[in-house]
Amino acid sequence: MLDYDAFQPYSRLVEITVLGVLFMVPENNVLLRCFQYIAADIPYGPWCWNGDCESDRISYRLAEDPQVHAGLSCQVLVSERMQILEISPDLTRFLAPILAREGATIAAPSRS
Repeated sequence: MLDYDAFQPYSRLVEITVLGVLFMVPENNVLLRCFQYIAADIPYGPWCWNGDCESDRISYRLAEDPQVHAGLSCQVLVSERMQILEISPDLTRFLAPILAREGATIAAPSRS
């Protein structure tokens, strides 16, 4: 069940793509929280929520910016038309079912 009190206040949803799949997520929130909005089954662990564990590593591109950035989804604020290009094995484990349901091809997470 989704805990709406966990989200930062927002007045609209913004468009992002995750591995090529389009989603609408709440503005003013870090990506890890947005991933919980997309897939309510994402638990509060194994995430530390402060960048120490690095289990939520992503690569992404901002709208109108060709450069690919690396970061932690617990620290990167969502922005309109952001593209999430890669997600960590831990994020893959939780997001794969919804991404596959939406038509994304998901590689099996590596055990590194």
